[in-house]
Amino acid sequence: MPIPFSEQKGDAMELINPLTNPLFSTVASVTGGILALFLVYTLFMERKNLGQLMKTSLFPRWLSSAILAPLVVLGIFSGPSALTALITALAIVGVWEYSRVTGLASHFRLPAYAFGAALPLATALAPQLVTAIVVVSVLVLGSIAVFKYRTPAQSALGAGSTNNTQVFVQAASAVLAVCYTPLLASFAIHISRMDGGAAILLSLIAAVGFSDTSAFIIGKAFGKKKMAPHVSPNKSWAGAVGNVVGAYLGFSIILFVGPALPPAVLIGLPLLIAIASIIGDLFESLIKRSYGVKDAGTWLPGFGGILDRVDSLLFVLPVSYIVLSLLA
Repeated sequence: MPIPFSEQKGDAMELINPLTNPLFSTVASVTGGILALFLVYTLFMERKNLGQLMKTSLFPRWLSSAILAPLVVLGIFSGPSALTALITALAIVGVWEYSRVTGLASHFRLPAYAFGAALPLATALAPQLVTAIVVVSVLVLGSIAVFKYRTPAQSALGAGSTNNTQVFVQAASAVLAVCYTPLLASFAIHISRMDGGAAILLSLIAAVGFSDTSAFIIGKAFGKKKMAPHVSPNKSWAGAVGNVVGAYLGFSIILFVGPALPPAVLIGLPLLIAIASIIGDLFESLIKRSYGVKDAGTWLPGFGGILDRVDSLLFVLPVSYIVLSLLA
């Protein structure tokens, strides 16, 4: 049975040696085994291109996963402080990538960084302030929009930049910047505080990872009928079947390392994870397509930016938290 953060001894925000958690060695072994299997599959599929692996479609994805997976496992098992730092870093990078894609003006971007970084910290230290931070962000960003607005006539006379007539759209986009990665990712902190939270969080991440990978493999092999061709041409209904299969496979890890969950959760949650993964992926694709951008960033080989890798997880976390709160 995993040790929930709420029952760990010591300060609520102290760093914890991950080796002291009885689950760590099991999870590390399972993670290593999955990465090894994925590598074998990758090398087999790309056997004709072994001399140019970094230019293939699969190996860069494996490499990024091999770097990220240990960091995530260590972050979760090193206690609330490490997890909060990890989510805060994700929030800041998410705001940066989103701002880059949408061309958010600097007078909106800086407050978005501040509120985005504050949300995970508040979730960990003072959850009762989360709603207040979101509300204040709307008030502040709305106030900036009021004072930055210029009419088309004023803009033509040089009274402001030509983009000022779009200030409302920019303000709304800035509010989304605060709520998208920072707020949604903060649900990982809420989940970590549940009984067996570490194991549940890892199972959710595994479910999303398996869901995305299965969708990629099955969609590539059988995906003829497109799901949303105007948003994501590569997303197919066959791939959606892979999403569902992968979500059940990944979440099944909870049966071996996690707490006992009601049958309704074990049966229903993976399906919701698959649906949320698909919508989360398509939503980020919609943002990029709206601004004519291919990738949110260039950090991760095979994926692009951090948002390109966690877009599905961002929608899965709050959905899972709601289901677990109601049924578990």
